[in-house]
Amino acid sequence: MIDQKVILDNLSKIDNWKLIYYKKDYIEKLSNILSKNEIILDILECFYYDDNINKSVNGLLVSSNENIIFIPDENKTQIFKFNKNEIESVSYNKSNLLILLE
Repeated sequence: MIDQKVILDNLSKIDNWKLIYYKKDYIEKLSNILSKNEIILDILECFYYDDNINKSVNGLLVSSNENIIFIPDENKTQIFKFNKNEIESVSYNKSNLLILLE
């Protein structure tokens, strides 16, 4: 578990952080997800379609020095955490982001 103040200091240096809703919730969740030496590099509000609940889920996409993490706004869906060593490629266009795992 990492201190929330450390996370807030890290996020405050990222321009996109100013545009993010639910800041307190995300900081709390990140404090339980990030490893002690993990540093957030960038963030982006986004969504994905969850087939299990049959709807789009809004959330925060986090890129750290170790992982790519998706944290949903709602607690009904799971958090996705991908180690960067397992990611083969990342493709992006204005409407889609595709993460391909090895």
